[in-house]
Amino acid sequence: MKATMMSVPLSVNVLVERDARLFPSSEIVSRLPDKSLVRHTYGDFVRRSKALAQSLIGLGIKAGDRVATCMPQRAEKRLARGGCS
Repeated sequence: MKATMMSVPLSVNVLVERDARLFPSSEIVSRLPDKSLVRHTYGDFVRRSKALAQSLIGLGIKAGDRVATCMPQRAEKRLARGGCS
């Protein structure tokens, strides 16, 4: 079924890659439990996610395989989700 509202899938990885392409130096800011801030640019975030994806491929993980993560809701978890998607 062809969607009529969007020409691309509305998924987080598509949106983040688009943002990295259009706004590579814009920041993603996260707050840690100790109230400190962690800053990544969209370009850096996508680059690190793709590096993780390549590492997983090197370990034999293929498209469609399931990868479990067990970590707190922080910037690293978003990075892991990006690398696994």
